[in-house]
Amino acid sequence: MNRPDRKNAVDGPMAAQLRDAFLEFESDESQKVAILWGAGGTFCAGADLTAVSDPARVHELHPEGGGTGPMGPSRLVLSKPLIAAISGYAVAGGLELSLLADLRICEEDSVFGVFCRRWGVPLIDGGTVRLPRIVGQGRALDMILTGRPVDAPEALAFGLANRVVPVGQSLQAAKELAHQLSAFPQLCMLADRASAYRSFDLPLAEALRAEGVAGNPIVIAEGVRGAAAFAAGAGRHGRDLIARGARQHGSRTAVVFGDRSMTFTEVDELSSRLAHTFIALGIGRGARVALLVNNSLASVPVDFACVKAGINRVPLNSRLSLDEHARMLEDTDTSHVVFGSDLADRAAELSARFPERTFIGLETGSARQRSLLDQAQSMPSDTPDVELAPDDVILTLFTSGTTGTLKAAQHTQRSYAGICRNVLLNLLPATQDDTMLHAASLIHASGVFVLPFWLRGGKTVILPGFDPSTFLDSITEHRATAINLVPTMIQMLLERPDFASADISSLKSVIYGASPMPLATIERAMQAWGQHRFLQYYGQTEAPLCIAVLRPEDHTEDRLLSCGQPAIDVEIRLLDGEGNEVPQGEPGEIVIRSPSAIAGYFNAPELNADTFTEDGWVHTRDIGQFDAEGFLFLKDRASDMIISGGYNVYPREVEDALLTHPSVREVAVVGTADAKWVEAVTAVVVLEDGTVENDVLQASLVAHVGERLASYKKPRRVVFAESIPKTAVGKLNRKALRDELRDAI
Repeated sequence: MNRPDRKNAVDGPMAAQLRDAFLEFESDESQKVAILWGAGGTFCAGADLTAVSDPARVHELHPEGGGTGPMGPSRLVLSKPLIAAISGYAVAGGLELSLLADLRICEEDSVFGVFCRRWGVPLIDGGTVRLPRIVGQGRALDMILTGRPVDAPEALAFGLANRVVPVGQSLQAAKELAHQLSAFPQLCMLADRASAYRSFDLPLAEALRAEGVAGNPIVIAEGVRGAAAFAAGAGRHGRDLIARGARQHGSRTAVVFGDRSMTFTEVDELSSRLAHTFIALGIGRGARVALLVNNSLASVPVDFACVKAGINRVPLNSRLSLDEHARMLEDTDTSHVVFGSDLADRAAELSARFPERTFIGLETGSARQRSLLDQAQSMPSDTPDVELAPDDVILTLFTSGTTGTLKAAQHTQRSYAGICRNVLLNLLPATQDDTMLHAASLIHASGVFVLPFWLRGGKTVILPGFDPSTFLDSITEHRATAINLVPTMIQMLLERPDFASADISSLKSVIYGASPMPLATIERAMQAWGQHRFLQYYGQTEAPLCIAVLRPEDHTEDRLLSCGQPAIDVEIRLLDGEGNEVPQGEPGEIVIRSPSAIAGYFNAPELNADTFTEDGWVHTRDIGQFDAEGFLFLKDRASDMIISGGYNVYPREVEDALLTHPSVREVAVVGTADAKWVEAVTAVVVLEDGTVENDVLQASLVAHVGERLASYKKPRRVVFAESIPKTAVGKLNRKALRDELRDAI
């Protein structure tokens, strides 16, 4: 309705235009949903009373009550959904036009009312008929008799409004809802809609029979096919969740990187184009593709593209060494590697080792092949029609677990969706008003928050990496409501002089995990930012994100060493060495069952047999203990793994690297307490005879490891010793060594 100078009041010619527009919508089978809205900040002020005395503009009146209504379409009985997007006033005849709609989305300052009461103009466009059916007889009579204004909160409370949105957003919200409705199987939705209207005044038994008569043909036409799709896993794929988020949130901002951003529609369409590109390159369902990329604006579209095409993506942490990357490619037998332009040198090194693999630049192409993003521009923007199954593997994450040996953990379409539910149920009930700030790599734990925020319409802000000063500024700039940090990041933030004074007024959730949090660190952080913001999770790559959660209200002195209570969707048992549940209060191995658990490790049948049971339980190899209130305390790890700065470091691989140095005769690596890194990789070295201990040699040993392993695996402390403690049978006694170092450091 486009008469903003008259507050969209309807005269005779405008009524005819509205009638014709609705009749066209009704007759056009290609149109599924209509939206009625008013230009200029007002929905409709009703009939234009100045037209009553103007023969050229007077409304059409039928003494016998026929025609389509003085307001134009108000007496039509539509067969397809109509949504009213209401801003400002919807009063008198404007109220009646809004009642023609199946759903009404109004803005916070909207007002409904029978304002024509004061001028002696009756409701003859369906108001006295539809209003009681929608809000009930009592409320309808209150509005009709008094003509009083009804604001948006009251309208929502008694069902006159279906949604209330901020001022200026009703049309966009209506478009998103229309896209959602148009994506459903239409025969079924239209039959149910018609039955709801038709049965309103029928006796119960007759209404139930009429519903069955109308519904039976739909069961054959659409229901059988839909049931088969559900049985095959539709609706439980990551692809379905991506589609749902795009459908519902359309033009809202989805992803921000630097000064660039993308809407939900743009991310969805680019990810579909990329998925078509993968398929055109012969990379289809089940193919294993390595992703050697850092955080960028394309991170989310590339990830979603793999899900849509059914590709098993294998993220490669850019901080790892060349040898580690090579081992990952070899272990997973990837066919293709997608690399970012900033990692082109590493890609070239890997290409030299694996000439049979195909390497594709994400942003930058070559003489032989255009970049992936360039190729995607000419591809269709619709989701490719790929048959998927819930058990299709779509993500392989490397973990060394408790063994120090690389293991390829496989997530499926089902578990990928399970991770999304796990986050929403236990950590972040995200909304359209939420913004999550990501500084860690999206291929690390931070990435599991993207889909939950996407599904709920929240915004994802991506930083290139973690810098304490930039991070604090970004919280303020983007009005972030949620962040995810490892304890080392929190310690680094605490070292900033502006930590306590930073503007974090928007921040609701500070989520932390990945390694134990030193008491002094969490206490200082809570004192500065408030206990009510902090949530801790305990989880594993095998069952992300949270197995247990320590909620803000449980961050009390006696529970800060706990990792919380079991997540809502996770079962936990504590078992002894014989596989029996331990008595209350006794320690045992943590064994879990979760919808987000992996399907198993790639090409590791013996390890799978040791880790997974036939009825879905996963052995974590962590030792835990429940207190009387059901809080889980980690007592030990079933290995000597070190968690330094949120990263897993395995002593054996560091020891093997140091033993290749000509000055090292014997070495043992353990973790020692550290205020910044939580655990510092500490190497105790016995030198070859005649070697002189000095700072230069210490630096040389650290650099030696850095040339062979990721930088975070380098020793942060090197201690020279004459001997290393052994057990009675001559094996390295790490516990005794840790005890000695704890006393010495």
